[in-house]
Formats: sequence, structure tokens, C-alpha cells
Amino acid sequence: MWTAALFAEVADSVGMVGFAVAGLFAVRGRSIDPVGVFFAVFATAFGGGIVRDLLLDFRPFYWSTHTHWIWFCLILTVFKPAINRILARRFENFTMQLADAVGLSFFAVSSCYRAVEAGEAPIVAVLIGVATGVFGGMVRDVFTGKVPAVVSDTNPYASLAFVGCWVFYFMSYSFGVDPMVSGPLCVLGIIAVRMACYLGLPLRIKYFSE
Repeated sequence: MWTAALFAEVADSVGMVGFAVAGLFAVRGRSIDPVGVFFAVFATAFGGGIVRDLLLDFRPFYWSTHTHWIWFCLILTVFKPAINRILARRFENFTMQLADAVGLSFFAVSSCYRAVEAGEAPIVAVLIGVATGVFGGMVRDVFTGKVPAVVSDTNPYASLAFVGCWVFYFMSYSFGVDPMVSGPLCVLGIIAVRMACYLGLPLRIKYFSE
């Protein structure tokens, strides 16, 4: 039966795949050996989940009980040269941005849901959702020697996850919308706004940037 808990499990998986792909494309052109590429992909994919599990005291850790996704990261690493050839360079940045938006949105919303169900206060649940959503991207940027997007991207990133998690919370727990409806809507909303900004929507945040 399709339930909110099952949606959260599927969302974790989709978010993990998104961040794994984003991590894979982020290391292109870097002088990283194959094992280093694998760890960049692995850490990007599972970094947010590890943070969530630590904050919510979930045991065992998600990555240790879903070892098939570790193999997925390894397979991505092995086939990286072929993937690079299939996707011409002009499509790589778009693919990475889309994969990152998928990881951000699915992880943020599913982790917010898990935190609420674990009994956390709304503000705590939202912040856990944001932390889970942005941490994978932070790890990826650190691995590739970039300033993390969470502190450098003037397009909405952490702010988008923050708003998306609040919208999900109010829709689900204040207005009685089934999380099976509010969750996918918020996920799609975060992805749509993030990609619209990437494609040129003039929505920039400069509140503290000057």
C-alpha cells in the first residue's frame, strides 16, 4: 500500500540517486583517482542522510542498511567515462543542476517528514530537512574545491529548501493535506523554482551579500 512512510523511503532513494549523479558530474576535469571519484559520489549521495540520522538518532545508519545504493555509486564510478561520452559537455551542467535540485528537494521534504514523525518541533523538523538537503551538495563542493553553493549561490538554495519544508509542514499538519499529496507537490515546486532560476529566472537573494 502506498503510504506516506513509503513515500519518504522512495524520496530518500530518489534524492540519493540525484546527489550521486550530481557528484559524478561535479568531479569531471578534476585530477582525482577512481577511488577518490567513488568517495566523492558516495559522500555526496549519503552525506545528507548521515547528518539526518545523527540528528534524529536513527540507527543503523541509512547507508549501512541500503548497501545496494553503495553498489550503485560504485557502478556510476566505473561507467563514468562512458557516461561522459554519452552526455555531451553542453548537457552536463544542466544534468548536474537538475540532479542537484532533485537531491535537494527529495531529501529536504522526506527528512522534514521523518523529523515530524519522530516527534520533533516544527522548526527543528524544518531545519533538519534543510540540513539534510544541502549537506550533500556541500560535501560535493568541498571535494571539488568549490565554495559551497549554500553560502555562494545567490539563486535560492537553502532558502528554497527552507520555504519548501515549511509549506510541506503547514499543508500536511495544519491544513490536513495528505503528505502523499503535499510531499510530491513541494518536491516538484522546489525543483521547478531551482531549475527556473538556472534557466534565467531573475530571482536572486542578496539580503546579506553586501
